Amino acid sequence: MTGVLLPLAGLAAGLSVLSIGLVRAESASLPGVDAQTQRSIELAQAKKKKPARKAKPVTIVPENAPYVILRDINVRGGPDTKSKRIGRFKRGALIQSTGRARGTGWIRVRTDKNQMGFVYSKMAAPLIDGALKAKIGGRVAGPKKLVCRYTIEFEGKSRIEKELQRTADYTVPFQCTADGAPLNFTATMFLTELPYKESGPPVYQINVDLRDMPLEGEDVLTVISLYSPKKAQTKFDAVNDKAFASGAKIAPKATSRLDAALKAAVEIAHAAWGKAAWAQIKANN
Repeated sequence: MTGVLLPLAGLAAGLSVLSIGLVRAESASLPGVDAQTQRSIELAQAKKKKPARKAKPVTIVPENAPYVILRDINVRGGPDTKSKRIGRFKRGALIQSTGRARGTGWIRVRTDKNQMGFVYSKMAAPLIDGALKAKIGGRVAGPKKLVCRYTIEFEGKSRIEKELQRTADYTVPFQCTADGAPLNFTATMFLTELPYKESGPPVYQINVDLRDMPLEGEDVLTVISLYSPKKAQTKFDAVNDKAFASGAKIAPKATSRLDAALKAAVEIAHAAWGKAAWAQIKANN
């Protein structure tokens, strides 16, 4: 075989120079086309180019609320996934919102570098602070002249091992009168400070427990109520042993604040305790 075989690099370089030359020649002028027509063609080609993406105006609704990050998540410069990433939060991080982007699912936050950014709200759970600055008192009446006064006393907070969930814990001393005789006992209560479900509107669980109850397999009688800040109500959910339940139909209670929700949970538990529960309370007294 005769002739010269160019190295691949040299061949590629030669083709590149040739291609550039052809492009430049074509862009300089088209054969048989006058200058005015050439200008018209260039303007038409320019119009076909897509305009730069403009950011939509965002209205921020002020908010100052704590959240817990549910999964590792990016912080964006704007309320959409196409915006530049300006930071990142790890699972379990406690953050404070500064607002919400109206009409979106994004909340505005401040990053560790003091920059304003946005995170998707479904990746963060709203946190309730269950601490009480003072005791809460109330009164509730039951059947057969059973009248009770109670006090809700904040005890502290707990974390569930290997979970993000945390609880606010309380003791609830009762001073009751049953058929004219005193009947005193103490219940315990806890509030989940994170919603008990990750999806849907935030709903928080409140448990009221009676200990030293002869249940099968355990000794705690539990009445569960659910608090929905969005609906401003607390409603009865379940009793863990129907044999100790009253079976009464318990209507939801309007609760616009946390203290009202805690009181409602105590009163719901009082209504849910059945004859067997009260008999055991008297036996334990």
